[in-house]
Amino acid sequence: MGDIKTLFQAVEQAIKEKKSGELQDILQRKKSMPPPRPAIVGDTKTYSSRELMDMMCVTKVTIYNWMKNGWIMGFKVNGDWRFTEDQVRAIMKRKGVPYG
Repeated sequence: MGDIKTLFQAVEQAIKEKKSGELQDILQRKKSMPPPRPAIVGDTKTYSSRELMDMMCVTKVTIYNWMKNGWIMGFKVNGDWRFTEDQVRAIMKRKGVPYG
């Protein structure tokens, strides 16, 4: 399972069929997937909100709540939220998600 879309389809199917063992296997494989390569803004590596959503398996609302609660800080570039690599590492550590 190489891409994130395939991963989410497998998770949805496992949930529909109530296959908890298969779901655990899928989630374990997700944890072992490398994070996407960040974009560079100036000299700083950044991730988009979509990339962060995919890495953390959360919704946009969850990311907004993290920002509201001060757990992660973002900034907008051309109307899109971006997050520095340090911010992404911090939230992944806080949530127990391994980072590349």
